[in-house]
Amino acid sequence: MWGRHALGRLAICGLGLVFWAMAGGCGRVLATTHAAIHGAPPTTTSSLYLNTTNPTVLRQYGCTAGEQAVTAGVHQGLYILDFGQPQTWVGTGGPQIGTRDYGGNFDTITMISNAAEAWIQGYRACVPGGLRWWKVPHAVLGVGTNNKLPGGGTTRQGGQAWAEMINALNLWARHHGDAFDVQVAGASDMETGWNSPTNTIAWVNGYNQVAKASLGSVLYDFGDDAGGLNPGGGWTAYDVWYIANGAKLDLPIPEIYYPADASLDWAPLSAWALVHEGRLIDFKGVMSESAAAPSTLTAAQGWSDLVTALQQIGEANPTHVPFATDINYNGPASFW
Repeated sequence: MWGRHALGRLAICGLGLVFWAMAGGCGRVLATTHAAIHGAPPTTTSSLYLNTTNPTVLRQYGCTAGEQAVTAGVHQGLYILDFGQPQTWVGTGGPQIGTRDYGGNFDTITMISNAAEAWIQGYRACVPGGLRWWKVPHAVLGVGTNNKLPGGGTTRQGGQAWAEMINALNLWARHHGDAFDVQVAGASDMETGWNSPTNTIAWVNGYNQVAKASLGSVLYDFGDDAGGLNPGGGWTAYDVWYIANGAKLDLPIPEIYYPADASLDWAPLSAWALVHEGRLIDFKGVMSESAAAPSTLTAAQGWSDLVTALQQIGEANPTHVPFATDINYNGPASFW
């Protein structure tokens, strides 16, 4: 979400991926230019910070996404619905788990699930039925939360409950329509300044323990890598890598709000992963918030910056990054 975080620096010299600190080595700082890439950015889709779970409202948001996908020629798009901060509380029916959304409302897992179903219904209703299935825009719906304190929801049990919801939504989507047009995924805006790595990793492990790969219930991390290889606050490069792409179902949709997010944070982490974990990070897209904060990069600019930064660390073909989405508030955010 808001803010620029960036102190980590990585320089890569020669062909051997030799790492140097800013104070030593060749002292090269990775920089990006929007013109230095091969291939065009994917069509930008719209994601939302939500202040409601009202099914009627969510159905309209899904309809709008479907109409825009057809108009823009989106063949596959990622749409993230961010329901806010994970919470546990005692309600009239006993212990509850869910979120506190951007309107300050406590949303149970059932309420969030119903809202996601309504979005899918709206999306399907507003994609022309005459299109053959392979021409229907394919939506990947990320049902999102974050790791922000307080609230007590960033726990293994919280991750398990989120995964159970995503599994159930994927089964519901298959039983109530074309299995090819909408895929549901978990999503979380996991930021290093919002919680400890211990709590965040516990939530991720809980999700991965329950989520079913056979249903497509992957987990998109649309958070940050504040500080690059030196995130601070108890976090290490390994921790950030693990929640983004190390856990078996985790895939990164990094926040690229400023050029340094790509060149000084995420690309260096990918190079670190190649050396320490045996593979580059498998980026699936970028998240921008230019609609909410016009001074920041657009999704297309962020995508270009990330691809350029990956080229600069030696990745041969980074243009396979398939998604670009821009997130905005759906209305007044009275809580955040």
